[in-house]
Amino acid sequence: MAEETCELTAPHPAWGGGRTPEGDRRKRARTRLPALTILFHPDVRRVGEHVLLGELGGGRVVLLSRNEPGFAPPGTSDLRPLGDLHLSRSPLRLGPGRESGSYRVDVAGSRTRLVIDGVWVPEGRELSAAEMQRGAVLELADRVVLLLHTLPSIPLVAPPCPGLIGESEAILRVRDEIRRVGDLDLPVLIRGETGTGKEMAARAIHQASRRRNAVCLCVNMGAVPATLATSELFGSVKGSFTGAVRDQPGYFQRAHLGTLFLDEIG
Repeated sequence: MAEETCELTAPHPAWGGGRTPEGDRRKRARTRLPALTILFHPDVRRVGEHVLLGELGGGRVVLLSRNEPGFAPPGTSDLRPLGDLHLSRSPLRLGPGRESGSYRVDVAGSRTRLVIDGVWVPEGRELSAAEMQRGAVLELADRVVLLLHTLPSIPLVAPPCPGLIGESEAILRVRDEIRRVGDLDLPVLIRGETGTGKEMAARAIHQASRRRNAVCLCVNMGAVPATLATSELFGSVKGSFTGAVRDQPGYFQRAHLGTLFLDEIG
């Protein structure tokens, strides 16, 4: 399934040279490790818990069963095994594959029924690096659904943003970008398909900025007739054109000292 994205771009300011702790952290975070994330569990409160499989990334075998490994909610270290009684105590085995970045899931002696990406796997299957990057869905005993994928070795940390909830890697990346551009007095280009939340991102940038107590004006430019765009953006004075019966401030003037978001400008 293709992932819709919302992308932020700002002119790059001159920060100066040298390494920073945040820059070092970002560099280390680019190192990725295999991970398991709970997509479904009979206890729905456990959805979203995950575990980084550092041993698997280091070339060692990891066991997956009712009793191991431990999963934790994002941002915590409260590890708990899957614990579902329908899963076998005899583990599945996750090990390195033949190619770089690939991994193998072996049923071995486990009695847990394994389905990978909708296909029953009675013995085992190797997942390529591309499949790992995309993520493979593991169904265990028709009870628990896990995502086997890769995550940054150092978890991304991003402050909360109004209206932007969730702990996925994608939403954390968006929230981190919002934090970084929020205090810049620079124009920001927000790109994304219809419905991906560009206006929500614009409002979050406004709330993260020093302009948060001023107006945040969001305008759908697709609904503004081309013949009126100039006057709507920059304002008009009485009598400047037919129908101009009074002075009218434009969007830029109305958003002065605040934030103006022009949607659908493409």
